[in-house]
Amino acid sequence: MWENLELAMKTDKGWLVSLRPKLDREAQARIEETLELIHLEADATRYAGELSHGQKQRLEIGMLLMQQLPALLLLDEPAAGMTDHETM
Repeated sequence: MWENLELAMKTDKGWLVSLRPKLDREAQARIEETLELIHLEADATRYAGELSHGQKQRLEIGMLLMQQLPALLLLDEPAAGMTDHETM
């Protein structure tokens, strides 16, 4: 999951930068903060394919947050398929 958030981060995606990927402390902190926000910090090293449906939904929301989009983010049924507990 860490890699999913890293790829979603708004950064230079040029080929030269990709040859030497290294996150600075600020980028690492943003990923950690996002993982805490979506309550997936304990699962940071798991593959996205191993997550439950609700966890995948939260990961996708986290990936959107990593893109530093506008202050208002409209989502179509972001909690669809989640249990009541996961929705809360």
